[in-house]
Amino acid sequence: PLSSRLHRLRARPTLSPVFSMSADRPWRGKPVTPSSYVADDGELRELDAAHFCAAGALLWHEVSGGEPRMLLAVERRGETTGAKANFLGGKRDSWAETPRAVAARECWEETGYLLSSAAHAAIEGGARPVAWAPQSKFALFLHELGPEDADLVARISALGGPPNPLHDSTLERVESVPLRCLLDPRWRREELHAFAGLQAAAILPAVRALLADRACADAAAAAAAAATATA
Repeated sequence: PLSSRLHRLRARPTLSPVFSMSADRPWRGKPVTPSSYVADDGELRELDAAHFCAAGALLWHEVSGGEPRMLLAVERRGETTGAKANFLGGKRDSWAETPRAVAARECWEETGYLLSSAAHAAIEGGARPVAWAPQSKFALFLHELGPEDADLVARISALGGPPNPLHDSTLERVESVPLRCLLDPRWRREELHAFAGLQAAAILPAVRALLADRACADAAAAAAAAATATA
């Protein structure tokens, strides 16, 4: 009967492509630098730039009168781990994609396409520094958001649900937390997915340097204000 044939058609598994996953993503299984590092110029070593599997960005922003904060993607991966945080990012799609291009595209997608065009262009065109996490062959760029993205998290929340369910069904929300949280090993262990914890460890030297620079700038500004007040 027609109904039984329709049932069989619906139940028929989707045919796999004639090429294997390794052929579809030929960079998988290729050699890379086995240890993590930070490149201040934003350029991965040649081997890693050729064979990376994924990329993303640690997006941070300065809050007026407050401390630097970072954007994290909260994702639920499996029932046992619950919802934990990752850096915005994702997998490479083709040989032609550069690490910066993947990072820009994934940040744009995971923010529900609300990331500004200025930020997208800046990440793709010259984000720096970059940290290399060899365990997941992941390139993580550090990028400061401009004033046009100051309310980005609020705009994403205003969507009323997951930022981009068609792109990533595991992504629940994007949240803003103090950048200094990355300095706390316990916080990294409890709040980040395991692979994101490894990425965080890789970029930690750059985060420490950034926070130290901000602290020096704040101290200098406070000293100048005090000097002006007593003049």
